[in-house]
Amino acid sequence: MSGRPDISRRDFLGGVALAPIETLADDAATGAYPPALMGMRGSHPGSLDLAHGVAWSGRRYARLRGQTDSVYPERFYDYYNQDFHANAGLGRGLYFSAARYGSDRVLPELDLYSGAAARARNAELLARYSLDAEARSACLELLSAPTDYLQSMPRESRIEGLRGMSYRDFLLTTVGVPESVYLLWRDAMRGWWGVDVRHNAPGDHVDVCYVRVERARARHVVMGCYNAILPHICPEMPTDQREAIAYAAKVPLVYMSIALRNWRPFAALGMHSLSVPQPGLMHSFGLDFPVSMGGYRFAEDPDQPTVLHGSFIPTLPDRGLTAREQHDAGRRQIYETTWEQFETGIIEQLDGALGSAGLDPVRDIAGLTLNRWPQGYAYEYSELFDPPGYDRDNGPHLLGARQMG
Repeated sequence: MSGRPDISRRDFLGGVALAPIETLADDAATGAYPPALMGMRGSHPGSLDLAHGVAWSGRRYARLRGQTDSVYPERFYDYYNQDFHANAGLGRGLYFSAARYGSDRVLPELDLYSGAAARARNAELLARYSLDAEARSACLELLSAPTDYLQSMPRESRIEGLRGMSYRDFLLTTVGVPESVYLLWRDAMRGWWGVDVRHNAPGDHVDVCYVRVERARARHVVMGCYNAILPHICPEMPTDQREAIAYAAKVPLVYMSIALRNWRPFAALGMHSLSVPQPGLMHSFGLDFPVSMGGYRFAEDPDQPTVLHGSFIPTLPDRGLTAREQHDAGRRQIYETTWEQFETGIIEQLDGALGSAGLDPVRDIAGLTLNRWPQGYAYEYSELFDPPGYDRDNGPHLLGARQMG
């Protein structure tokens, strides 16, 4: 990298572009096109005041006495070119970072299919991986050998035994692979994750009051929001339902959109996306989906500008924390990570992974947008951490989703 890049920046928190009030007013006056707006739009003071004021400080807004009173979706695959990556000779790869493995290397992913051909290809790839001989052999056996690792466990006890077994314990203790093999696979699973509402006096309609000094009335209201806020804006909600809603913890995540002036480095590597074992920030990044729609065409030529999609789901693995505790800690991490830290981490990963293939961050990175979702994916029950029997048909989520009125 030849120097510090001067990157156009945008930052979103919870899907909302953030900026000082004066900037928003200027945008409204000039009719600026929101996707074209650049600059820092992070968690400035005031960006979360509304929701946190209601939920944390008990802030309430006045209820109005009176009332204030053509999208045609198509199937995604009508626009998604499912054959583009294969036709262009682009596969998936792994980025071994210098921070974790001593030197920056990008190599193809291992073949997860069985058979002699897959074993031979994996053996050739593993010889180039940043693993010692013992770990390479163990990894090859794990992928290829038809071994029943639970043969010592009575068949009728296996399901119950697996429920209390973590991924780490399964690989390190039951299978017996070296820790470096576990660390190679551990992070690959990341990402595979109004202010007053109440019935009116007769009870036959629902009134929804908004901060912008409006009130609407309907016979039915569907609350399409993060339901943790509901106890704070629905005063009629009973205690047992409030407690049920409080059980879950949203999964935090950050999506990065990185504008590049071309995608020649990916073409040179023969890859469209990279996964990162033991990541410092992004656990995966790659070319955005090859979607063409209307007058828009995705970048088919490596010389064309494109957008990379990067993912960061903050976790604290191997520290004895439950899933909910990790989600809470990850949410704090998102709040506390500065723009400069995000930007530096992204640049270092792109430079390490793609620099040898021709990427110069100063020259080639044209823009950067952060979409931070401290309350992201819905919570999913884990047999390892939650009470036995919690599933889609049993658990506090059913009570939390109960209709009111």
